[in-house]
Amino acid sequence: MRLMARSALCLILLAVPVGLFAQATTGTLTGSVTSEGRPLPGVTVTVASPSMQGTKTAVSGEAGGYNFPSLPPEHE
Repeated sequence: MRLMARSALCLILLAVPVGLFAQATTGTLTGSVTSEGRPLPGVTVTVASPSMQGTKTAVSGEAGGYNFPSLPPEHE
């Protein structure tokens, strides 16, 4: 009985940190720039939103990909 209680406590303690990481308050936007199916490197991509202070820019990579991490949520 005592072993079961300890095992249950260990499982609960391991599950708590996982739940804390699920509460994200930001988002990530990723994509790629293409033309006729081919990637376009070196393209400047800009993101703007009323909930952001200003804008964020990224330049597409060799495969045309871009990434905007840590974007704030949009509020209405």
